Amino acid sequence: MAGNLDYTGFNAEAPSPADIELNSPYCQLHNSGGHLVYKDITITGTNAEVNTNIFSIQYGVELVAIWGVFTDVTEVATLTGAYFDLWDGTNTVEITDIVGTALSGAGLYSEFLKNGDESVVLAFNNSTQARVAHATAGHKANTGCELLQKLATATYVRLRLTTDANTSCGIRIYAKWICKHTGSLFAAV
Repeated sequence: MAGNLDYTGFNAEAPSPADIELNSPYCQLHNSGGHLVYKDITITGTNAEVNTNIFSIQYGVELVAIWGVFTDVTEVATLTGAYFDLWDGTNTVEITDIVGTALSGAGLYSEFLKNGDESVVLAFNNSTQARVAHATAGHKANTGCELLQKLATATYVRLRLTTDANTSCGIRIYAKWICKHTGSLFAAV
């Protein structure tokens, strides 16, 4: 009989993370590989640092992985100092090293990813050549962390980087996350 099941609207009918109660039939959704979300951003030249809010968090989440893929490389000659941080409107906490990574000259579908603790810069795999991202000492190639919202305050994961006046590119930022509390949420903004 399983071959006759109708899966129309299956995703639309699935519970949101805020609806899931501990030990419910859907609890395993939060304890397995995690939820995948993404945000498309456009970077235009400012000749300065660009700070882009990408995801917001509610309560606490486990960030399993975060990475970006270039979807447009119209002008990427100067993209330097790229890193992720957590921002509560007043304070910043680094997710990757604030020294940053140069993404200049990225080819279409080039990737950058968090592959260590907060003292490690983003790994950059430029698609202009075949690349492999190896684990850093003691870390897997795509490394996560725990994120906690500042109580009663909008809290965001941001991408920060420096551009020149001519910069024009598109990036899709992906994140995989796991719910840590009933009502936890990690969403694109």
